[in-house]
Amino acid sequence: MQRSSRSRCSVGLDVFHGALACVSLAMVAITSSACTVPAADTAAAHGGPRIEGRVVDGDGDAVAGVAVMQDGAELGRTDASGRFTVMAAADAIVVLAFEAPGFVRGLERVQVADAATALRVQLRAQAPAIPFDADAGGRVQGDRGASLDAPPHAFVDRAGQPITGMVDIHLTPLDPAVPAELAAYPGDGRARTSAGGTVQLESFGVVDVTVRQGDTDLTIAPGMGVTVEFPLPAESDGATASPPETIALWGFDEGAGVWTEEGVATLDLARGVYVGTIGHLSPWNCDQPLEATCVSGHVRDRNGVGIAGAYVIGNGVDYLGDASAVSGADGEFCLPARKQSIVDVTVYLPGGESLTRRIDSGSDDTEIPVSCGDPRCLDAGDWQLEVDAGADDGVGDDGWNGGACFEDSEPSQLTMTLRGGLDATLDWDASPWLASCGALAGSTSAGSTWLMFQDVDAALAVLIELEVDPAMTGDAVPAQVYLLDDFGTDTTGTDPSMWWIASDCVADVTRNEVLAPGLFGVAGRGSCNAGATSVYGGSQGVDIVGSFDFRGIVIGDDVPSEVLYACCAPY
Repeated sequence: MQRSSRSRCSVGLDVFHGALACVSLAMVAITSSACTVPAADTAAAHGGPRIEGRVVDGDGDAVAGVAVMQDGAELGRTDASGRFTVMAAADAIVVLAFEAPGFVRGLERVQVADAATALRVQLRAQAPAIPFDADAGGRVQGDRGASLDAPPHAFVDRAGQPITGMVDIHLTPLDPAVPAELAAYPGDGRARTSAGGTVQLESFGVVDVTVRQGDTDLTIAPGMGVTVEFPLPAESDGATASPPETIALWGFDEGAGVWTEEGVATLDLARGVYVGTIGHLSPWNCDQPLEATCVSGHVRDRNGVGIAGAYVIGNGVDYLGDASAVSGADGEFCLPARKQSIVDVTVYLPGGESLTRRIDSGSDDTEIPVSCGDPRCLDAGDWQLEVDAGADDGVGDDGWNGGACFEDSEPSQLTMTLRGGLDATLDWDASPWLASCGALAGSTSAGSTWLMFQDVDAALAVLIELEVDPAMTGDAVPAQVYLLDDFGTDTTGTDPSMWWIASDCVADVTRNEVLAPGLFGVAGRGSCNAGATSVYGGSQGVDIVGSFDFRGIVIGDDVPSEVLYACCAPY
Protein backbone atom coordinates (compact mmCIF):
# COMPACT_ATOMS: atom_id res chain seq x y z
CA MET A 1 0.00 0.00 0.00
CA GLN A 2 1.01 3.64 -0.27
CA ARG A 3 1.02 5.78 2.86
CA SER A 4 0.26 9.47 2.58
CA SER A 5 -0.90 12.12 4.99
CA ARG A 6 -2.07 15.66 5.48
CA SER A 7 -0.17 16.04 8.77
CA ARG A 8 3.47 15.23 9.35
CA CYS A 9 6.45 16.88 10.97
CA SER A 10 10.19 16.52 11.55
CA VAL A 11 11.04 16.21 15.24
CA GLY A 12 14.35 15.77 17.04
CA LEU A 13 14.94 13.54 20.08
CA ASP A 14 17.71 13.41 22.64
CA VAL A 15 17.53 9.62 22.87
CA PHE A 16 15.09 7.00 21.61
CA HIS A 17 14.25 5.31 24.89
CA GLY A 18 12.89 7.62 27.54
CA ALA A 19 11.96 10.27 24.99
CA LEU A 20 8.88 8.66 23.45
CA ALA A 21 6.55 10.59 25.72
CA CYS A 22 8.21 13.80 24.63
CA VAL A 23 7.86 12.77 20.99
CA SER A 24 4.17 12.13 21.41
CA LEU A 25 3.65 15.50 23.03
CA ALA A 26 5.69 17.12 20.28
CA MET A 27 3.27 15.66 17.77
CA VAL A 28 0.54 17.77 19.37
CA ALA A 29 2.68 20.87 19.85
CA ILE A 30 0.02 22.55 17.74
CA THR A 31 -2.12 22.74 20.86
CA SER A 32 0.33 22.18 23.71
CA SER A 33 3.82 23.29 24.64
CA ALA A 34 4.31 20.57 27.24
CA CYS A 35 7.39 19.23 25.44
CA THR A 36 10.00 21.98 25.55
CA VAL A 37 13.44 22.55 24.10
CA PRO A 38 15.72 23.82 26.89
CA ALA A 39 17.79 26.97 26.49
CA ALA A 40 21.25 26.59 27.99
CA ASP A 41 21.58 30.21 29.05
CA THR A 42 20.51 33.74 28.21
CA ALA A 43 22.61 33.91 25.05
CA ALA A 44 21.31 30.56 23.88
CA ALA A 45 17.76 31.73 24.49
CA HIS A 46 18.39 34.39 21.85
CA GLY A 47 19.89 32.04 19.30
CA GLY A 48 23.23 31.38 21.04
CA PRO A 49 26.72 32.64 20.18
CA ARG A 50 27.00 32.78 16.42
CA ILE A 51 28.45 34.70 13.49
CA GLU A 52 25.96 36.55 11.31
CA GLY A 53 27.29 38.25 8.22
CA ARG A 54 26.97 39.17 4.59
CA VAL A 55 29.21 38.43 1.62
CA VAL A 56 29.50 40.97 -1.20
CA ASP A 57 31.55 41.32 -4.37
CA GLY A 58 33.81 44.17 -5.45
CA ASP A 59 30.80 46.33 -6.33
CA GLY A 60 29.13 45.72 -2.97
CA ASP A 61 26.48 43.40 -4.44
CA ALA A 62 25.40 40.25 -2.62
CA VAL A 63 27.04 36.95 -3.54
CA ALA A 64 24.69 33.98 -3.15
CA GLY A 65 25.73 30.37 -2.68
CA VAL A 66 29.10 31.10 -1.06
CA ALA A 67 30.30 28.12 0.98
CA VAL A 68 31.23 29.11 4.54
CA MET A 69 34.04 26.78 5.63
CA GLN A 70 35.98 26.06 8.81
CA ASP A 71 38.88 23.60 8.89
CA GLY A 72 37.77 22.16 5.55
CA ALA A 73 34.18 21.51 6.65
CA GLU A 74 31.25 23.39 5.16
CA LEU A 75 29.14 25.16 7.79
CA GLY A 76 26.55 26.60 5.42
CA ARG A 77 26.01 28.80 2.37
CA THR A 78 24.94 32.36 1.80
CA ASP A 79 21.37 33.05 0.76
CA ALA A 80 20.14 35.21 -2.12
CA SER A 81 20.96 38.38 -0.17
CA GLY A 82 24.47 37.15 0.62
CA ARG A 83 23.67 36.57 4.30
CA PHE A 84 24.83 33.64 6.40
CA THR A 85 24.70 32.44 9.99
CA VAL A 86 27.07 29.90 11.55
CA MET A 87 27.15 28.76 15.14
CA ALA A 88 30.34 29.28 17.16
CA ALA A 89 31.54 29.09 20.74
CA ALA A 90 31.57 32.31 22.75
CA ASP A 91 35.01 33.91 23.17
CA ALA A 92 36.51 31.61 20.54
CA ILE A 93 38.72 32.86 17.73
CA VAL A 94 37.72 31.16 14.50
CA VAL A 95 39.08 31.38 10.97
CA LEU A 96 36.38 31.14 8.31
CA ALA A 97 36.95 30.61 4.60
CA PHE A 98 34.47 31.80 1.98
CA GLU A 99 34.55 29.89 -1.29
CA ALA A 100 32.64 30.59 -4.50
CA PRO A 101 33.45 29.90 -8.16
CA GLY A 102 35.09 32.86 -9.87
CA PHE A 103 36.34 34.49 -6.66
CA VAL A 104 39.54 34.43 -4.65
CA ARG A 105 38.84 32.56 -1.44
CA GLY A 106 38.01 34.92 1.42
CA LEU A 107 39.71 34.30 4.78
CA GLU A 108 38.51 36.00 7.95
CA ARG A 109 39.71 35.76 11.55
CA VAL A 110 36.81 36.37 13.94
CA GLN A 111 36.64 36.89 17.70
CA VAL A 112 33.22 35.50 18.70
CA ALA A 113 31.14 37.44 21.21
CA ASP A 114 28.72 35.90 23.71
CA ALA A 115 25.91 36.91 21.36
CA ALA A 116 25.43 37.40 17.64
CA THR A 117 28.76 38.53 16.13
CA ALA A 118 28.58 40.60 12.95
CA LEU A 119 30.91 40.10 9.98
CA ARG A 120 31.18 41.73 6.57
CA VAL A 121 33.07 39.81 3.89
CA GLN A 122 34.13 41.24 0.53
CA LEU A 123 35.36 38.91 -2.20
CA ARG A 124 37.75 39.73 -5.05
CA ALA A 125 37.04 38.34 -8.51
CA GLN A 126 39.70 35.79 -9.42
CA ALA A 127 42.00 36.51 -12.35
CA PRO A 128 41.52 34.34 -15.46
CA ALA A 129 43.39 31.05 -15.67
CA ILE A 130 46.73 31.06 -17.52
CA PRO A 131 47.71 27.66 -19.03
CA PHE A 132 51.17 26.54 -17.89
CA ASP A 133 53.31 23.50 -18.70
CA ALA A 134 54.43 22.19 -15.30
CA ASP A 135 57.01 19.87 -16.89
CA ALA A 136 58.75 22.64 -18.83
CA GLY A 137 58.41 25.46 -16.31
CA GLY A 138 58.67 29.06 -17.42
CA ARG A 139 57.18 32.49 -16.86
CA VAL A 140 53.57 33.70 -17.03
CA GLN A 141 52.33 37.28 -16.96
CA GLY A 142 49.09 38.18 -15.19
CA ASP A 143 47.00 41.29 -14.51
CA ARG A 144 48.62 44.67 -13.67
CA GLY A 145 52.16 43.35 -14.08
CA ALA A 146 51.86 40.43 -11.66
CA SER A 147 53.98 37.52 -12.87
CA LEU A 148 55.24 34.08 -11.85
CA ASP A 149 58.42 32.27 -12.88
CA ALA A 150 58.58 28.58 -11.95
CA PRO A 151 61.26 25.93 -12.65
CA PRO A 152 60.27 22.59 -14.18
CA HIS A 153 58.36 20.19 -11.90
CA ALA A 154 57.81 22.90 -9.29
CA PHE A 155 54.25 21.88 -8.38
CA VAL A 156 52.85 18.99 -6.35
CA ASP A 157 49.40 18.15 -5.05
CA ARG A 158 48.49 18.66 -1.39
CA ALA A 159 49.63 15.11 -0.62
CA GLY A 160 53.08 15.89 -2.05
CA GLN A 161 52.67 13.86 -5.23
CA PRO A 162 54.42 15.32 -8.33
CA ILE A 163 52.26 16.92 -11.00
CA THR A 164 52.93 16.54 -14.71
CA GLY A 165 51.36 18.16 -17.74
CA MET A 166 49.36 21.35 -18.01
CA VAL A 167 48.08 23.33 -15.04
CA ASP A 168 46.10 26.55 -14.62
CA ILE A 169 47.69 29.52 -12.85
CA HIS A 170 45.62 32.37 -11.41
CA LEU A 171 47.58 35.51 -10.43
CA THR A 172 45.16 37.89 -8.74
CA PRO A 173 46.60 41.19 -7.45
CA LEU A 174 44.83 42.99 -4.61
CA ASP A 175 45.63 46.70 -4.52
CA PRO A 176 45.41 48.25 -1.02
CA ALA A 177 44.73 51.64 -2.65
CA VAL A 178 41.41 50.23 -3.92
CA PRO A 179 39.05 50.03 -0.89
CA ALA A 180 37.14 46.98 -2.15
CA GLU A 181 40.39 45.09 -2.72
CA LEU A 182 41.84 46.05 0.64
CA ALA A 183 38.60 44.77 2.21
CA ALA A 184 39.16 41.44 0.41
CA TYR A 185 42.60 40.96 2.03
CA PRO A 186 42.84 37.78 4.12
CA GLY A 187 42.77 38.30 7.88
CA ASP A 188 42.71 41.60 9.71
CA GLY A 189 46.23 42.91 9.11
CA ARG A 190 47.72 41.14 12.11
CA ALA A 191 51.04 39.40 11.46
CA ARG A 192 53.72 37.28 13.11
CA THR A 193 57.35 38.27 12.49
CA SER A 194 60.20 35.83 11.90
CA ALA A 195 61.34 36.61 15.46
CA GLY A 196 57.94 35.62 16.86
CA GLY A 197 56.58 39.10 17.56
CA THR A 198 53.10 40.34 16.69
CA VAL A 199 52.70 43.42 14.49
CA GLN A 200 50.07 45.24 12.44
CA LEU A 201 50.85 45.69 8.75
CA GLU A 202 50.93 48.61 6.35
CA SER A 203 50.50 47.15 2.89
CA PHE A 204 52.29 47.60 -0.43
CA GLY A 205 50.30 44.96 -2.26
CA VAL A 206 49.04 41.38 -2.27
CA VAL A 207 49.01 38.74 -4.98
CA ASP A 208 46.89 35.63 -4.54
CA VAL A 209 48.70 32.75 -6.25
CA THR A 210 46.44 29.79 -7.05
CA VAL A 211 47.54 26.85 -9.20
CA ARG A 212 45.16 24.03 -10.12
CA GLN A 213 45.08 20.93 -12.24
CA GLY A 214 41.42 20.28 -12.93
CA ASP A 215 39.68 20.70 -9.57
CA THR A 216 42.83 19.89 -7.55
CA ASP A 217 44.59 22.73 -5.75
CA LEU A 218 48.37 22.46 -5.98
CA THR A 219 51.30 23.78 -3.98
CA ILE A 220 55.07 24.11 -4.44
CA ALA A 221 57.32 21.07 -4.10
CA PRO A 222 59.43 21.01 -0.91
CA GLY A 223 62.79 22.70 -1.37
CA MET A 224 61.76 24.55 -4.50
CA GLY A 225 60.95 28.22 -4.95
CA VAL A 226 58.81 30.22 -7.35
CA THR A 227 59.53 33.87 -8.19
CA VAL A 228 56.57 36.26 -8.06
CA GLU A 229 56.37 39.92 -9.06
CA PHE A 230 54.00 42.07 -6.99
CA PRO A 231 52.63 45.26 -8.63
CA LEU A 232 52.93 48.43 -6.53
CA PRO A 233 49.70 50.09 -5.35
CA ALA A 234 48.05 52.73 -7.49
CA GLU A 235 48.76 56.37 -6.66
CA SER A 236 46.70 57.49 -3.67
CA ASP A 237 46.90 59.50 -0.49
CA GLY A 238 48.61 56.52 1.11
CA ALA A 239 52.35 56.24 1.69
CA THR A 240 53.31 54.82 -1.71
CA ALA A 241 55.44 57.62 -3.20
CA SER A 242 58.71 56.28 -1.76
CA PRO A 243 58.41 52.50 -1.33
CA PRO A 244 61.40 50.95 0.49
CA GLU A 245 64.07 49.23 -1.61
CA THR A 246 63.49 45.98 0.26
CA ILE A 247 60.40 44.88 2.13
CA ALA A 248 59.32 41.86 4.15
CA LEU A 249 57.42 39.16 2.29
CA TRP A 250 54.52 37.61 4.21
CA GLY A 251 52.58 34.41 3.52
CA PHE A 252 49.19 33.75 5.08
CA ASP A 253 48.80 31.15 7.84
CA GLU A 254 45.28 29.86 7.20
CA GLY A 255 45.17 27.93 10.47
CA ALA A 256 45.90 30.94 12.68
CA GLY A 257 44.40 33.57 10.38
CA VAL A 258 47.51 35.79 10.45
CA TRP A 259 50.29 36.79 8.07
CA THR A 260 53.73 35.27 8.72
CA GLU A 261 57.08 36.77 7.74
CA GLU A 262 58.77 34.35 5.34
CA GLY A 263 61.18 36.27 3.15
CA VAL A 264 62.24 39.53 1.52
CA ALA A 265 61.12 41.21 -1.71
CA THR A 266 63.25 43.68 -3.69
CA LEU A 267 61.92 46.80 -5.41
CA ASP A 268 62.15 47.18 -9.18
CA LEU A 269 60.91 50.77 -9.34
CA ALA A 270 61.31 51.11 -13.10
CA ARG A 271 58.88 48.25 -13.66
CA GLY A 272 56.66 49.15 -10.69
CA VAL A 273 56.95 45.79 -8.91
CA TYR A 274 58.45 44.04 -5.92
CA VAL A 275 60.19 40.74 -6.72
CA GLY A 276 60.33 37.87 -4.23
CA THR A 277 60.56 34.09 -3.98
CA ILE A 278 57.79 32.04 -2.33
CA GLY A 279 57.85 28.47 -1.04
CA HIS A 280 54.14 27.61 -0.93
CA LEU A 281 50.94 28.77 -2.61
CA SER A 282 48.64 31.17 -0.78
CA PRO A 283 48.02 34.90 -0.75
CA TRP A 284 51.37 36.73 -0.41
CA ASN A 285 51.89 40.24 0.90
CA CYS A 286 54.63 42.88 0.56
CA ASP A 287 54.20 44.81 3.81
CA GLN A 288 55.97 46.64 6.57
CA PRO A 289 54.95 46.85 10.24
CA LEU A 290 53.24 50.15 10.98
CA GLU A 291 53.97 52.39 13.96
CA ALA A 292 51.00 51.29 16.00
CA THR A 293 48.73 53.13 18.34
CA CYS A 294 45.29 52.21 19.66
CA VAL A 295 41.79 53.60 19.02
CA SER A 296 38.89 52.69 21.30
CA GLY A 297 35.20 53.46 21.45
CA HIS A 298 31.76 52.13 22.32
CA VAL A 299 28.92 50.82 20.14
CA ARG A 300 25.56 51.79 21.63
CA ASP A 301 21.91 51.76 20.71
CA ARG A 302 19.74 54.90 20.79
CA ASN A 303 19.10 54.35 24.50
CA GLY A 304 22.81 54.35 25.27
CA VAL A 305 22.99 50.61 25.94
CA GLY A 306 26.17 48.88 24.78
CA ILE A 307 25.86 46.46 21.86
CA ALA A 308 28.00 43.33 21.93
CA GLY A 309 29.16 41.55 18.79
CA ALA A 310 29.46 44.57 16.49
CA TYR A 311 32.08 44.19 13.76
CA VAL A 312 34.38 47.22 13.77
CA ILE A 313 36.88 47.93 11.00
CA GLY A 314 39.36 50.79 10.78
CA ASN A 315 40.59 51.76 7.29
CA GLY A 316 43.60 54.01 6.87
CA VAL A 317 42.88 57.16 4.87
CA ASP A 318 46.44 58.48 4.60
CA TYR A 319 48.07 55.04 4.81
CA LEU A 320 47.30 51.65 3.25
CA GLY A 321 46.12 49.22 5.87
CA ASP A 322 43.17 48.16 7.99
CA ALA A 323 42.37 46.43 11.26
CA SER A 324 39.23 44.97 12.80
CA ALA A 325 37.74 44.19 16.19
CA VAL A 326 34.50 42.95 17.78
CA SER A 327 32.73 44.90 20.51
CA GLY A 328 32.53 43.31 23.95
CA ALA A 329 29.63 42.82 26.34
CA ASP A 330 29.41 46.54 27.14
CA GLY A 331 29.86 47.59 23.52
CA GLU A 332 33.51 48.58 23.97
CA PHE A 333 36.03 47.97 21.19
CA CYS A 334 39.67 48.79 20.56
CA LEU A 335 41.69 48.36 17.40
CA PRO A 336 45.18 49.21 16.17
CA ALA A 337 45.90 52.06 13.76
CA ARG A 338 48.94 53.91 12.49
CA LYS A 339 50.12 56.73 14.76
CA GLN A 340 49.06 60.29 13.94
CA SER A 341 46.98 59.22 10.96
CA ILE A 342 43.46 59.57 9.61
CA VAL A 343 41.24 56.51 10.02
CA ASP A 344 37.69 55.73 8.87
CA VAL A 345 36.11 53.56 11.58
CA THR A 346 32.99 51.67 10.48
CA VAL A 347 30.72 49.67 12.78
CA TYR A 348 28.50 46.88 11.42
CA LEU A 349 25.68 45.20 13.36
CA PRO A 350 24.43 41.64 12.67
CA GLY A 351 21.29 43.02 11.03
CA GLY A 352 23.40 44.92 8.50
CA GLU A 353 23.16 48.41 10.03
CA SER A 354 26.40 50.40 9.81
CA LEU A 355 27.89 53.75 10.78
CA THR A 356 31.23 55.32 9.74
CA ARG A 357 33.12 58.10 11.52
CA ARG A 358 36.46 59.63 10.50
CA ILE A 359 38.92 60.17 13.34
CA ASP A 360 42.53 61.22 13.92
CA SER A 361 44.57 58.58 15.71
CA GLY A 362 46.76 59.42 18.69
CA SER A 363 50.52 59.69 19.05
CA ASP A 364 51.16 57.16 21.84
CA ASP A 365 52.93 53.90 21.03
CA THR A 366 50.92 50.79 21.94
CA GLU A 367 51.52 47.08 21.65
CA ILE A 368 49.95 44.57 19.26
CA PRO A 369 47.53 43.07 20.07
CA VAL A 370 45.96 46.14 21.60
CA SER A 371 44.25 46.16 24.98
CA CYS A 372 41.08 48.10 25.70
CA GLY A 373 42.35 48.76 29.21
CA ASP A 374 45.48 50.51 27.93
CA PRO A 375 45.32 54.18 29.06
CA ARG A 376 47.31 55.17 25.95
CA CYS A 377 44.35 54.11 23.78
CA LEU A 378 42.60 57.10 22.20
CA ASP A 379 38.94 57.17 23.26
CA ALA A 380 37.05 58.15 20.11
CA GLY A 381 33.63 58.18 21.77
CA ASP A 382 30.39 56.44 20.85
CA TRP A 383 28.97 54.98 17.65
CA GLN A 384 25.19 55.06 18.16
CA LEU A 385 23.02 52.95 15.87
CA GLU A 386 19.33 52.15 15.61
CA VAL A 387 19.19 48.39 16.08
CA ASP A 388 17.35 46.67 13.22
CA ALA A 389 16.91 50.02 11.47
CA GLY A 390 16.53 49.40 7.77
CA ALA A 391 16.94 45.67 8.18
CA ASP A 392 14.37 43.68 6.26
CA ASP A 393 15.67 40.16 6.52
CA GLY A 394 12.92 38.77 8.75
CA VAL A 395 15.25 38.38 11.70
CA GLY A 396 13.70 39.34 15.02
CA ASP A 397 15.31 40.73 18.15
CA ASP A 398 16.18 37.21 19.26
CA GLY A 399 17.96 36.40 16.00
CA TRP A 400 15.17 34.05 14.91
CA ASN A 401 13.95 34.17 11.33
CA GLY A 402 10.33 33.11 11.77
CA GLY A 403 9.78 33.11 8.03
CA ALA A 404 12.07 30.11 7.77
CA CYS A 405 9.35 28.07 9.48
CA PHE A 406 7.00 28.62 6.59
CA GLU A 407 9.13 28.95 3.47
CA ASP A 408 7.68 26.94 0.59
CA SER A 409 11.23 26.02 -0.36
CA GLU A 410 11.69 24.01 2.85
CA PRO A 411 9.20 21.10 2.70
CA SER A 412 9.55 17.90 4.69
CA GLN A 413 9.88 14.84 2.50
CA LEU A 414 10.49 11.10 2.92
CA THR A 415 10.48 8.29 0.37
CA MET A 416 11.03 4.74 1.65
CA THR A 417 9.93 1.22 0.69
CA LEU A 418 9.14 -1.25 3.51
CA ARG A 419 8.51 -4.98 3.23
CA GLY A 420 7.89 -7.75 5.77
CA GLY A 421 6.35 -6.83 9.11
CA LEU A 422 5.40 -3.53 7.48
CA ASP A 423 4.41 -3.48 3.82
CA ALA A 424 4.32 0.11 2.64
CA THR A 425 5.65 2.46 0.02
CA LEU A 426 6.17 5.81 1.72
CA ASP A 427 6.04 8.92 -0.39
CA TRP A 428 5.48 11.65 2.15
CA ASP A 429 5.51 15.31 1.30
CA ALA A 430 4.71 17.70 4.14
CA SER A 431 3.79 21.34 4.29
CA PRO A 432 6.71 23.51 5.45
CA TRP A 433 5.23 24.64 8.75
CA LEU A 434 4.86 21.07 9.92
CA ALA A 435 8.42 20.36 8.84
CA SER A 436 9.71 22.82 11.41
CA CYS A 437 7.83 21.57 14.47
CA GLY A 438 10.77 19.75 15.96
CA ALA A 439 14.18 19.92 17.56
CA LEU A 440 17.78 18.93 17.00
CA ALA A 441 19.69 17.01 19.67
CA GLY A 442 22.58 19.40 19.98
CA SER A 443 24.64 19.81 23.15
CA THR A 444 22.61 17.16 24.96
CA SER A 445 23.49 14.59 22.30
CA ALA A 446 26.59 15.77 20.47
CA GLY A 447 27.09 14.34 17.03
CA SER A 448 23.53 13.14 16.63
CA THR A 449 20.79 14.65 14.47
CA TRP A 450 17.26 13.25 14.53
CA LEU A 451 14.53 13.61 11.92
CA MET A 452 11.03 12.27 12.54
CA PHE A 453 8.24 11.83 10.04
CA GLN A 454 4.71 10.84 11.08
CA ASP A 455 1.65 9.84 9.11
CA VAL A 456 -1.07 10.88 11.54
CA ASP A 457 -3.88 9.16 9.64
CA ALA A 458 -2.08 5.81 9.49
CA ALA A 459 -0.34 6.21 12.89
CA LEU A 460 3.06 5.36 11.41
CA ALA A 461 6.24 7.20 12.40
CA VAL A 462 9.75 6.96 10.97
CA LEU A 463 12.76 8.30 12.89
CA ILE A 464 16.14 8.72 11.20
CA GLU A 465 19.18 9.23 13.43
CA LEU A 466 22.26 10.63 11.69
CA GLU A 467 25.65 10.67 13.42
CA VAL A 468 26.48 14.17 12.24
CA ASP A 469 26.97 17.47 14.03
CA PRO A 470 24.83 20.56 13.38
CA ALA A 471 25.58 22.20 10.02
CA MET A 472 27.87 19.34 8.98
CA THR A 473 27.53 17.19 5.86
CA GLY A 474 29.25 13.92 5.02
CA ASP A 475 29.29 10.73 2.97
CA ALA A 476 28.50 7.30 4.42
CA VAL A 477 27.51 8.79 7.78
CA PRO A 478 26.44 6.07 10.26
CA ALA A 479 22.67 6.09 10.66
CA GLN A 480 19.83 4.23 12.34
CA VAL A 481 16.19 4.01 11.31
CA TYR A 482 13.34 3.52 13.80
CA LEU A 483 9.89 2.43 12.63
CA LEU A 484 6.90 2.90 14.95
CA ASP A 485 3.55 1.54 13.78
CA ASP A 486 0.29 2.12 15.64
CA PHE A 487 1.95 5.30 16.94
CA GLY A 488 -0.63 7.85 18.03
CA THR A 489 -0.41 11.04 20.00
CA ASP A 490 -1.28 9.12 23.17
CA THR A 491 1.41 6.58 24.08
CA THR A 492 -1.00 4.69 26.34
CA GLY A 493 -2.61 3.28 23.20
CA THR A 494 0.67 2.42 21.49
CA ASP A 495 1.73 -1.22 21.08
CA PRO A 496 5.53 -1.37 21.61
CA SER A 497 5.68 -4.71 19.80
CA MET A 498 5.13 -2.68 16.63
CA TRP A 499 8.44 -0.82 16.96
CA TRP A 500 11.50 -1.77 14.89
CA ILE A 501 15.09 -0.56 14.61
CA ALA A 502 17.57 -0.88 11.73
CA SER A 503 21.06 -0.21 13.10
CA ASP A 504 23.29 -1.09 10.14
CA CYS A 505 22.56 1.93 7.94
CA VAL A 506 24.53 4.74 6.32
CA ALA A 507 23.51 8.04 4.77
CA ASP A 508 25.03 10.66 2.52
CA VAL A 509 24.06 13.93 4.21
CA THR A 510 24.18 16.31 1.26
CA ARG A 511 22.65 19.30 3.02
CA ASN A 512 22.84 20.55 6.59
CA GLU A 513 22.40 24.25 6.13
CA VAL A 514 21.93 26.98 8.72
CA LEU A 515 18.63 28.65 7.79
CA ALA A 516 18.52 30.86 10.89
CA PRO A 517 20.12 30.72 14.35
CA GLY A 518 19.51 27.17 15.57
CA LEU A 519 17.47 26.20 12.50
CA PHE A 520 18.92 23.64 10.09
CA GLY A 521 17.71 22.30 6.75
CA VAL A 522 18.81 18.66 6.45
CA ALA A 523 18.60 16.40 3.38
CA GLY A 524 20.24 13.30 1.99
CA ARG A 525 19.94 9.69 0.90
CA GLY A 526 20.46 6.55 2.96
CA SER A 527 20.37 2.76 2.80
CA CYS A 528 20.46 -0.13 5.25
CA ASN A 529 22.62 -3.24 4.96
CA ALA A 530 20.28 -5.27 7.16
CA GLY A 531 16.61 -5.21 7.98
CA ALA A 532 14.93 -3.65 11.00
CA THR A 533 14.35 -5.97 13.95
CA SER A 534 11.61 -5.73 16.54
CA VAL A 535 12.69 -3.68 19.55
CA TYR A 536 10.76 -5.85 22.02
CA GLY A 537 10.46 -9.05 19.99
CA GLY A 538 7.35 -10.84 18.88
CA SER A 539 7.05 -9.16 15.48
CA GLN A 540 8.29 -10.06 12.03
CA GLY A 541 11.27 -8.02 10.88
CA VAL A 542 10.98 -5.22 8.35
CA ASP A 543 13.17 -4.81 5.28
CA ILE A 544 14.03 -1.30 4.10
CA VAL A 545 14.28 -1.93 0.38
CA GLY A 546 16.85 -0.02 -1.63
CA SER A 547 17.70 3.56 -0.77
CA PHE A 548 15.56 6.16 0.98
CA ASP A 549 15.52 9.94 0.57
CA PHE A 550 14.86 12.40 3.37
CA ARG A 551 14.50 16.14 3.75
CA GLY A 552 13.38 18.16 6.76
CA ILE A 553 13.98 21.02 9.13
CA VAL A 554 15.36 20.53 12.63
CA ILE A 555 15.62 23.06 15.42
CA GLY A 556 18.59 23.20 17.76
CA ASP A 557 18.25 22.99 21.51
CA ASP A 558 19.56 26.55 21.74
CA VAL A 559 16.20 27.78 20.46
CA PRO A 560 13.86 28.65 23.36
CA SER A 561 10.63 26.72 23.76
CA GLU A 562 8.51 29.83 23.27
CA VAL A 563 10.01 30.30 19.80
CA LEU A 564 9.37 26.66 18.94
CA TYR A 565 5.80 26.98 20.17
CA ALA A 566 5.25 30.22 18.27
CA CYS A 567 6.47 28.53 15.11
CA CYS A 568 4.08 25.60 15.41
CA ALA A 569 1.16 26.70 17.59
CA PRO A 570 -0.80 28.80 15.07
CA TYR A 571 -1.32 25.68 12.97
